[in-house]
Amino acid sequence: MTGFEMEYRWPFWKEDTDSKLWQVWKRLGVVGFLSGAQVFHTLPDFQISRFNLAEGGGVRILFNPESRVNLRIDYAIGLQKGSDGPGRRQHGFYFYLGEAF
Repeated sequence: MTGFEMEYRWPFWKEDTDSKLWQVWKRLGVVGFLSGAQVFHTLPDFQISRFNLAEGGGVRILFNPESRVNLRIDYAIGLQKGSDGPGRRQHGFYFYLGEAF
């Protein structure tokens, strides 16, 4: 298997803000992403054109500031038609506690 994910994160805060909401907002951010993966049995089976691609967005809530672990809440949509049946694309919500990188 091989896979990748690219994401861009936007924080809801500025580091030097003195607002009382700072304690809440400093832990929140939004993200947009593009990801892809492919499973193959042998290296000759690998083809760039066979990647399953998805795009989406989500929210990041900083769960543990010391280790920078986030609660990730994402919504993703598969880019290949027919990935969830004829004429349909896979889509769904995903929840994850941890960090991708």
